Amino acid sequence: HSFVELSRGLFTASDIKDTEKKILVALNYVVNPPTARRFAGEMLRLLALSYCGVVDGGSTDAGATAGAAERILGLERRGLLKKVLAAACRQIEGAASVPSLSIGCAPSVLAYGAVWNAVEEEFERIAAAAVDGKDVAGGMEMQKGVGSPQLEDFQRHYRRYSRNQSPSTSSSAAPPSDLESDKELFLEAWKEQFLVTVFHATNCFLSPDSQEILRVREMLLDQVADGEGAAAAGSESSTTSPTEKKLAEGAKK
Repeated sequence: HSFVELSRGLFTASDIKDTEKKILVALNYVVNPPTARRFAGEMLRLLALSYCGVVDGGSTDAGATAGAAERILGLERRGLLKKVLAAACRQIEGAASVPSLSIGCAPSVLAYGAVWNAVEEEFERIAAAAVDGKDVAGGMEMQKGVGSPQLEDFQRHYRRYSRNQSPSTSSSAAPPSDLESDKELFLEAWKEQFLVTVFHATNCFLSPDSQEILRVREMLLDQVADGEGAAAAGSESSTTSPTEKKLAEGAKK
């Protein structure tokens, strides 16, 4: 009745109900579709399942092998997934101000591009830290406490997975012999397993080689770069006092 009162008697309750029905029919009753953030959450679940697919395949003790993987490689899976989700959500929120992304792009495609960007960024950071030797010593100490059957089982499964994938730098390379290479190879296998899982889960709709996906990923990265540049410019201007600005202008004159 509030709408009837707002119309000041111009429309009756039946008029408003009939119009609402026409709107619902025109929208095919799709009034609450999943958002890009909802898709990002589902893809994070697939990322976690992909980890289990790389680590646990064929293992007699899946839980022990998964735990051994984290200890050997110095990975904290829960924290890594949280960082990936946070980075993906930042990209999705930034895309809200870009019409070609927020309106002209399917939410699933937007979420896939954001999650993939976040995965690559986080995995590259971990791999670079391992190469720099920041966490190698701690990983080796953890490795000593792992039983050899679990270690051999874990290494055999993820290396076998890498060899069975499509030709790539990780699968064509020789088996790694140190912790840094082991971590890099495992992260590459995890990423490939994630892409394959999403590809099949979406009935081949979300393909990493799709031109639309590549375009969306590039636009998201550009948006993030623009946001970081604007934030840096704002912080510089806020730290400069009006007196300092006048002095700088006087020096230029």
